[in-house]
Amino acid sequence: FPSHDRRLSGDFIVKVGPPAFKIGFGGSVMSSVDNTSSTTDMTAIQRGDPYNGNKVARFLDTLALLPEPLIKKIHDQGAGGLANVITELLDGWDATINLANLPTADGMNSLECWISEYQEQMVFICSPSSITQLESIASREGVLLHIIGTILPTQTSTIHFNNLISNH
Repeated sequence: FPSHDRRLSGDFIVKVGPPAFKIGFGGSVMSSVDNTSSTTDMTAIQRGDPYNGNKVARFLDTLALLPEPLIKKIHDQGAGGLANVITELLDGWDATINLANLPTADGMNSLECWISEYQEQMVFICSPSSITQLESIASREGVLLHIIGTILPTQTSTIHFNNLISNH
């Protein structure tokens, strides 16, 4: 995708891909150590999901063929989970993030949602006017799409999870 970084206050932060799982905690660190030991922390191991990865790829392929871009900025999720993705996507902008909008398969707590390195995920920024068309494409491709945040005009990012709030 070419860069169409025209972020504005009120733009949505959207996650596309399968539900989050309790996997990959510290997976980027574990990939650099000897994993032959019986003491290997299996929650740190990242596991791919080719079935859902193909759905996400088809979603992105469809977007790439559109005459006008619907996505302003996009980032794949990997090492560091959402904590890393959101930080890199915002690049100095502020936002409110609602982790309760993140679909999970394991009943995860806020920290697990924030740092889990589950695979086959993309997070992007789009204007509110694009969301209906993005939801339609996601539905057609059978991939989950959830609005997890909004760009703010303030100097403080806020992370919500149920009744817990963290300001940064």
